[in-house]
Amino acid sequence: MKVWLREVTLEDGKNIVQWRNDIKVISHCMDKTLITEESNELYFNTYVATGKVKQFIVNRSDEEWCGRFGYSIGTVYLKDLDDQNHKCELGMYPSTDVEWNSESQKLAIEQLVKKAFEEYGMHKVYSYVFADCKEEIDILVKCGFKEEGKFVAEIQDKNTYRDIVRFAVRER
Repeated sequence: MKVWLREVTLEDGKNIVQWRNDIKVISHCMDKTLITEESNELYFNTYVATGKVKQFIVNRSDEEWCGRFGYSIGTVYLKDLDDQNHKCELGMYPSTDVEWNSESQKLAIEQLVKKAFEEYGMHKVYSYVFADCKEEIDILVKCGFKEEGKFVAEIQDKNTYRDIVRFAVRER
């Protein structure tokens, strides 16, 4: 499997809105607010276009066509870029495409972390995940992330509170 990252464009907004608002995706998000194309455009102009967020579309190549064609399967991003302390937060919105699986997620995260270290001068990349999202935790661990701490009963989700775990990887 081959995936690569390309910078997000405003035209990707329709896919991002669809991916982010999918019930399977939003259940993994700490903020459950639905987004619209208008709110995504505002976010793009305020954060992505100004460089405050580094967002990328994850493309998967089609091996049947010798890798010449690709299609979008998700988006990954770096936010809260702290140039003084050289750290930032990693996040993603997957699609419901079957190609967005643990292998493609691992490849996308590895590429994004490499960009964070080599292109943006970060020394640490961290991510917050729900403690009960074992697949996400496994992928982060496979990418070299280590648990840094746990926030007990941190996020209210429906009528219960969920624990959050922070994972991080440092530049080697």
